[in-house]
Amino acid sequence: MSRRRGLWLLFGCEVVLTGGLALSMPFMALYLSRDRGVSVGMVGLLLSATLLCVAVSQGVGGELSDARGRRSVMFWAMAWRTALTLALGEGVRRGLAPTAIIALYMAGAFAGNLYGPASRGWIADRCVAAERVRAYGLLRTGTNLGWAIGPALGGALAERSYAALFYATAAACALCAAAVGLFLEDSAASRVSGFSLRAAAGALSDPRLRRFCLGAGLIGIAMSSLVVPLSVHAAKVLGLGEAQVGRLFSVNGIVVVLSQWWVSGLLSRFRITSALAGGSLVYALAYLLVASAGGFAALALAVAVASLGEIAVSPGLHAMAANLAPETLRGRYLGLASFAHLTGFAAAPALAGVLMERVFPRHPGDVWCVVAAVAVAAALAFRVLRASVRLSEEGLLEASAAGAL
Repeated sequence: MSRRRGLWLLFGCEVVLTGGLALSMPFMALYLSRDRGVSVGMVGLLLSATLLCVAVSQGVGGELSDARGRRSVMFWAMAWRTALTLALGEGVRRGLAPTAIIALYMAGAFAGNLYGPASRGWIADRCVAAERVRAYGLLRTGTNLGWAIGPALGGALAERSYAALFYATAAACALCAAAVGLFLEDSAASRVSGFSLRAAAGALSDPRLRRFCLGAGLIGIAMSSLVVPLSVHAAKVLGLGEAQVGRLFSVNGIVVVLSQWWVSGLLSRFRITSALAGGSLVYALAYLLVASAGGFAALALAVAVASLGEIAVSPGLHAMAANLAPETLRGRYLGLASFAHLTGFAAAPALAGVLMERVFPRHPGDVWCVVAAVAVAAALAFRVLRASVRLSEEGLLEASAAGAL
């Protein structure tokens, strides 16, 4: 299979996998709180714990893909997620105890998220540095297409049976496992001698990776604030209804799907560190707009601006991690960068909740000034990193030789 066909296969898997997960996962909190009597606070802790579980899985998945091969890790991650999600659906159907449901849910999230670093490692092995921003941008478009399709179908299924949601998710995971196992050739990258979490942690002795992970974690806080904290602000502070909150996320999806491929091509002509810093500043502007928003239209504008920041930042994070890595350790670097990013992502709901309830209860707009400051700090971290990154690692010297994806 050619590089081009492999990339489009991974794009298709991203659409199917994300759409399949979006069928059921957004309704997990509703099922636990409304149907099983789990408190909203406990559901929130579950969300944060699952995100931390996913963060650890990203680090493990990157290390495994260096040791065992990209395709093998992708296949088994999807195979295990299929089995665990089927068990989860059966548990929901049989009315298992909520603790058992939560355990299956977290185990599936851990197994399934081994897939991401391996997939991005495959792209890094097959694409030169100048092509990676656009390649990861294509994957990001697939992710957003999946999120645009999945929840709508999931809402219809949820009215009939929650168990059916998880069966459908399992089918999507099985389809991806089959596609990867049957049609994707493994990359020819050199492999490390074995799996070692100690060696993976030792990679942080690279000062450039540390600086990059700092920026990735900080921007993770800013990016995650667009999900749960913004929803709470929209509903409790601005009094928006559920339908209006849903339309805000539609704005995000539409902007990303329509713009990601074109903008990624444009950004591939510039330094990746500049795109990361610039995108972080766009996020800061978006949250300042949230702070001053008085209704739906102003908040929708802020979400659209934040979506432009997402378009610049998301592909650049993966491309920079791959470009900084030695050839045999691309999975390790991608996994550690994703671990740092998702740790920040997991921290955002708790951080925003404390700020909303304890620090700025009378001036909720000030919360978003703090989030904007975090985004500015991320921009500074990427700017500092730039001084130690070679032009070849920014992809610029290879731009003229880069083939069309």
